[in-house]
Amino acid sequence: MCAVCAAQRNTMKDFINKIIVPACIYFTLFTVPFAFIMFVIYGKDGIFTAHRVAASFGFMLALAASNALLKGNKLTLPLRVALHAIITGVGFWLFMLLPLGNESINPLIGMLIYYVIYAVIMAIIGLRNASAHRRADREQEYSSMFKKD
Repeated sequence: MCAVCAAQRNTMKDFINKIIVPACIYFTLFTVPFAFIMFVIYGKDGIFTAHRVAASFGFMLALAASNALLKGNKLTLPLRVALHAIITGVGFWLFMLLPLGNESINPLIGMLIYYVIYAVIMAIIGLRNASAHRRADREQEYSSMFKKD
């Protein structure tokens, strides 16, 4: 096998592992409870159509791609968070709000609600990560008085 083919295979494998697999996991974790809620509320004639299932998978792909970008180290953290917010926001608008049309919610209100929830979730994640880093720093600085030499 040529070196170019091997590199392309590794690139495709990375793409599948970093974006497609997480998107499928997110999709499953989102779709199953959402479908159950739609069934409970609306019965057999629920509004969870194939079009909305496909649109939610598109959003999950955007979410997985932006999460892969967020985990990378090539950009600064504020830039990664800003790009994550933009990509997920555009994905939410394109795949979740736009297909609804004007039937249930004003897209501007939907985006406002999305970014409020996004800010709360990112603040919780940021506080958790900062706490973990502080704890790791303290553990690294600790030296036992009862070390055996």
